[in-house]
Amino acid sequence: MSLVFATATGCSGASSAPSVHAQPTPAKATPATRTPRGRTSGPPAPLLVAPTAATATASAPSPHSGALYWIVGGTTLNQLRATDAEGTVTTRFFDTPHAYLMSNYGSIPRGWTSTPTASFTSYATMQRAVTDGTLDPHARAVLYDNERWWLTPAGEQADPARYYQLAATLAHRHSLLLVATPGVSLAAGSPGQDRYSAFLASGLIGSIARVADAIDLQAQGTETNLAAYRAFVVAAAAQARQSNPAVVVLAGISTSSDSRGVDAATLVTAIRSVRSSVDGFWLNDPARSQYCPTCVGPFPQVALSVLATLARDPGIG
Repeated sequence: MSLVFATATGCSGASSAPSVHAQPTPAKATPATRTPRGRTSGPPAPLLVAPTAATATASAPSPHSGALYWIVGGTTLNQLRATDAEGTVTTRFFDTPHAYLMSNYGSIPRGWTSTPTASFTSYATMQRAVTDGTLDPHARAVLYDNERWWLTPAGEQADPARYYQLAATLAHRHSLLLVATPGVSLAAGSPGQDRYSAFLASGLIGSIARVADAIDLQAQGTETNLAAYRAFVVAAAAQARQSNPAVVVLAGISTSSDSRGVDAATLVTAIRSVRSSVDGFWLNDPARSQYCPTCVGPFPQVALSVLATLARDPGIG
């Protein structure tokens, strides 16, 4: 196996194609050194030390403490940068340790402090990559995307709380952050119950947030119904923080939903409706692929318009 940086990620409602999560490189002013195990050492950029369950409350930042957090795929970032003529919008939001960048380390713009993040849809694959030395040594976070789909083994789908605990233990043992992105499809609902209500009722959010450093709420499938999007995100974020007050909470947004494109105004409205409840967002701009057969993008101009609008809004962060 070659150096691992990602597999497919995020398909609840809308999905990103296979992409890589990048973790932050050390702060620009502090040269990094290498340890014998290949991990980057030296004074870390903010938020690079993964809190354990015992230290999470003391070591993690307060919710809503300033700049937005982001999850973004490498392909999405490349398309955004190609569309962003001056480069100021993408630099503002993604040249920061608050941006979990799913991209091969070599493709991260030189000098950026984004957090290189390796993405996995299987704990077993993550475990092999971390323990056999094929994980990219620059990675500072791992993203585990357990969903009810062909990319996650059935055993992991059946017991997501256990496998997120295993993923957290593995990540923290190797000084990596764990970004949890559970699909809402993991919860078994009762007859007539929608999958978002079932996910809220399942208790999975609290169980997963308890061990994670960051959790993404895959709400993008509801983003065209503002009331439903806000209700789910607010309730899910509250569950996550009740379980782990230090966890970084993000919500999914996508330029593609229910086999159609979503305009920038709708996405900005969704973001504003939940900004007080979350620390950031997973920006999906997916193309149709085997990972997301109903997606109709990409729409980088729409995604860039969303970011440009947020950049002019001092209340967003």
